Order: sequence, then structure tokens, then C-alpha cells
Amino acid sequence: MTALAIIHKDRILEHLAQGGRLDDLHLGISRQAISKALKDDQDYQDAMIEYHAARLDTAEQAILDAKEQVDVARARALHSAYAWRAEREQRRIWGQRDEASSGGVTIVINTQDSSGRVIDGEVVGGMLGQAGMAIREP
Repeated sequence: MTALAIIHKDRILEHLAQGGRLDDLHLGISRQAISKALKDDQDYQDAMIEYHAARLDTAEQAILDAKEQVDVARARALHSAYAWRAEREQRRIWGQRDEASSGGVTIVINTQDSSGRVIDGEVVGGMLGQAGMAIREP
């Protein structure tokens, strides 16, 4: 079955890039088999990015073209569904990005010396690189 996906690769990629669904190709092979056969192919990955972009563009245009409030709501729901799927399938491209915090990092290392005393490491002065050592009896 995977040979069919490879044989029809160009047709599959073109169809995906235009926002077409794999099921609409009627190749006699499931979309799961196509995805499994081509998942590591860079052209397929690029086509999937274009697929999601085309579907999101289509849904956005439907929102803009809607004349009635019910059509706006339907188009928004469709756009939301497309965005959800894009985020799940192509997280690197369509996923939400977390902003990195600008706070510092505090590292504390607790060890024991040869006599069993616990040596605590602490950050002093609130800046990295300024550490002091305190010794506690167990």
C-alpha cells in the first residue's frame, strides 16, 4: 500500500498544497497509510504546512465574505477547527509560542562531605556567579 503513496506522491503533494483532503483523492489507500509512508519526506512536510495555510486562508475568506451573522459564526467555527488541527499536526509552525521569562536561574547543590556534614550551596546577592557555601551538622 505504501508503494501507491510513493507512486502518486506528486499528485498527493499538489492536492495537499491546495488545501485538499487526502480522502478526496480516491487512490485506494487510506490517508493514514499515505501519512505513514510519506511522514519523513520533506516535500510532504512542506505540503502539509501549505495544506494548513490554504485551509486557514479559505476559512478566513469565508468570514470576510459572510453576509449573515449565522454565516459569520459558522465560518469562525470552521476557522477555529482548522487552527486547532494545524496546531496539533504542525506544532512547530502553527503552535502557540511561550515567551521565555527574563528571570535568572538559581541553582542549589546539596552535598555531604566525608564526615557526613551537609554542605549547602546558596546564591548570595541575587546574582548568578556569586555563591557562598554553608556547612550544617546532620
